Amino acid sequence: MIGKRLFHVTDGIVIPLIIAGAFTLLMLEGQPTGLALFCFILATGVMVGLWNLMRELRAHATATRAAAIGEPDELIALADDQIKRRVRARSRAPFYVYLGLGHQLKGDWDAAEKAFLTAESHKGIRPQWLLLAGTARVGLQVERGDAAGARSLYEQRVAAPAQRMSGPGVRLLADEALARVIFAEGDVARARPMFEKMCNDVRLGPATRASAHWYVARCAETLGDAEAASTHFAAAARLVPKTYLAKRPA
Repeated sequence: MIGKRLFHVTDGIVIPLIIAGAFTLLMLEGQPTGLALFCFILATGVMVGLWNLMRELRAHATATRAAAIGEPDELIALADDQIKRRVRARSRAPFYVYLGLGHQLKGDWDAAEKAFLTAESHKGIRPQWLLLAGTARVGLQVERGDAAGARSLYEQRVAAPAQRMSGPGVRLLADEALARVIFAEGDVARARPMFEKMCNDVRLGPATRASAHWYVARCAETLGDAEAASTHFAAAARLVPKTYLAKRPA
């Protein structure tokens, strides 16, 4: 624990100070004036800015990886840590989304919803994060058995925003949310092929494909196809053994 805290201090404060100190020493040694002095100051700011950018990208990359491969404990710990570090609400909002995804992967619907609602309440949150949070909240309502709530959330938080956005990722999120809504409404014969299509989509991470397998299995159970249900439940468990998707629903 002490070593982790020291790493955080070094990573967040000491290294930028070292960069600034090194440039300051160079400036004092060379004693630049005029344009040269301005360039020294500008270079120092650029280097510190690049370091902070690298830290930001690393944090998001680590969180995205944990969410994609189904590591809820790692994702929750990272999100909690990043939320505590940040001062601006806008920079905290994405990590509340990650926090919600972590709790959702563990099957803790109430904690997940609280995190998603907190993220949505932050002013200035980007539409992409709102769409991701909305898609996840649709899944929460489905697991709670609230088909009407899932449909309402889908129309307001997913379908409408997705029409104003572009990119394959947007379409994938919207399609996944729609498939869950159709499943919740009881039309498993229609939902099953939608989930089956996602099972082998190479654009999706292991956690999303596992979720698709899990829903195919539940559709198969409802349709009386016990063999297919067992196969898909097993596939979900292999992909993300640390999540709620590794267990059959009660």
